[in-house]
Amino acid sequence: MINSKSYLKDLERQIGRINLSDFKDKKVLVTGAAGLICSYIVDMFILANKKYDANITIMALSRTEESLKSRFGYYFDNELFIPVIQDVCSPCEVDVDYIIHGASNANPKLYIEDPVGTMNANYLGTLNLLELAKRSNAKMVFISSGDVYGSFENPDVLLEENEYGYVDILNIRSSYASSKRASETLCASFASQYGVMAKIVRPAHIYGPTFTKGDTRAVSDFMGKATKGENIIMKSDGSSLRSYCYVGDTVVGILKVLVDGEVGNAYNITNTNGLVSIRELAETICKYAGVELVIELPSNELDKKINQNVKVIKLSSKKLEDLGWEVLTSVDEGVELTLKVISEIK
Repeated sequence: MINSKSYLKDLERQIGRINLSDFKDKKVLVTGAAGLICSYIVDMFILANKKYDANITIMALSRTEESLKSRFGYYFDNELFIPVIQDVCSPCEVDVDYIIHGASNANPKLYIEDPVGTMNANYLGTLNLLELAKRSNAKMVFISSGDVYGSFENPDVLLEENEYGYVDILNIRSSYASSKRASETLCASFASQYGVMAKIVRPAHIYGPTFTKGDTRAVSDFMGKATKGENIIMKSDGSSLRSYCYVGDTVVGILKVLVDGEVGNAYNITNTNGLVSIRELAETICKYAGVELVIELPSNELDKKINQNVKVIKLSSKKLEDLGWEVLTSVDEGVELTLKVISEIK
C-alpha cells in the first residue's frame, strides 16, 4: 500500500497536522497494528521516520507474524520496526513511552459466534496494557467505540461523551459494547487510583483504504466488493443513518487525544457532516467504482441477528474540536480516495 502515490500524499497531509516533536525518539506500542485504524498509524510513523528523521521506535503488536509481514513487509527488517507477536490477553513486557490500544474484535458476526473471546480481547487486553502503562509511566489511548452509547428513544440528537442509553446486557451481541464500556471504566479507574495517563477515544463508523479482508462491517464489505468490480449487495433497506469518518482524520484525532487529551476522559471522533444513510454511502461507492447496488433482505437467522438492533449513533465532536482537531475529508472525497488507492496497489 505504501507504493500508492495517492496514499503517500494522504499520509503526508495527515502527518502535517500533528506535532512530530511529541513522538521524536519515542517508543510507541501499537496493538491491532494490522487493522483498519492502527495500520494507518503505523504507516504514518514509518513515513515520519523515512522522510522527517523522527526516529520513532514502532512496536507493532499482532497475534501473527504473517499479518504484520503481509502488511508491513516493506519495513519489516528496519531496526525501528519491532514486531510484537502475541495476544493482548497475555501480559506485554516491553519498554514504551506511548501505547495506542486498538486490538479488538471488529467483526459483528463474531460478537455472536464468539462473545467470550470478544469480551476477553477488550477487557483483559486493556487490563494488561494499563498495567504496562503503569510500569512504564507511558501515555495510553484506548480505542473504544460509539457502541458504548447504547440505544436511545430519541436518536436525533448529537450525543456528548457523558450521555448513555440502554444496552441489553443479556444479549450476546452486547458482548462488544459491554466489554468496551467496562474497559473504559477500567481506564478511568487506573487513572484515578494509580495516576496512569490513560485516555479514551470513541470513533464512529470508520472507512478508508486500510480496511482488511476479514472486516465484515458494511462499509468495508462494500469497498471490498467494489474494488473487485463486483456489485454491492445490501442486506437491508439501507435507511439507517450513520456518521462516517475517514481513517486519516480519525488517526489524527487519536494522536491528538493521546498527547493532549485529559487523563481519564473520553472523546468522540466523528464527522458530523458525514451523516448519511447506508444506502447513500453504497450509492456513492457505486458511483466511483462503476458497479451496481443490489438489495437482498436477509433470509438466514445469523444475518437477521447481526442486523437487528443496529443503533443510530450521532455523536458530537465538539470536545475533540476544542483540542484543535477538525475533519478535512468529506465522505465523497474519502470514498474516491479509498478506491483510487486500492486501484493503484493492484
